[in-house]
Amino acid sequence: MKVLWNFRLLYWTGCLLLLTGIFVSFTEGWHVAGLLATLFLPSAIWGSWMYWVILNGKKPWWYWIYAVVGILWLSYAGGITGYSYLFELDPTRFPKVVINPIFALFWTTAMAAGQHLLEARWFAFNAQVRMIAFTSERQHFRIPEETVLYIESRNTFTLIHTDHGVHSTKQSISSWAEELPQFLRTHRSILVNPSHIIGHKSTLLTLRKGKEHIEVPVSRTYKKEVLELLQND
Repeated sequence: MKVLWNFRLLYWTGCLLLLTGIFVSFTEGWHVAGLLATLFLPSAIWGSWMYWVILNGKKPWWYWIYAVVGILWLSYAGGITGYSYLFELDPTRFPKVVINPIFALFWTTAMAAGQHLLEARWFAFNAQVRMIAFTSERQHFRIPEETVLYIESRNTFTLIHTDHGVHSTKQSISSWAEELPQFLRTHRSILVNPSHIIGHKSTLLTLRKGKEHIEVPVSRTYKKEVLELLQND
């Protein structure tokens, strides 16, 4: 993960230098071009973040409208700031092309797409992380399977217990069992992620939750099966 963030830092530094090189042809020198590029770079970073949110979260198509609006708003904000402080409100010195919406969308899209294409190629392990998707309280979630500790049935809904909190969903425990066959059924109402098991007794399993330990019950119905699976591991 540290390597990935180092790559992102280097990538966006390179984008800043590239943008400076583009802007120097419109401005009065490298100093002004560098400052102007710094003002415009947040719009590309916003576009990159929205690209990740939409594709990984499987968001509806109208989220792309939010992304475009955000890119243009940040671009114009950077342009207005540059117009005020770098060009001293002088329209004859200000390069209007930098706030052209087509130009802004072109270079921000190119930089955002470039980042994600390179990450998909050089950091392929991220794509191998299994994700689960569900709806909780009218919000769509997509989280790594490895963060799920266990799933618990509560009459008409289920609770997904994760490293960072609990989500409620209307998906039944039997449906979760079909979707996650690698999870261990320890009770009629409980599915456990085996990767978090650190100990067991005859009627309890101990799971690791960060620096804490939690226990979940093992019913008599599933006791023999659970113990056999744990002993084989």
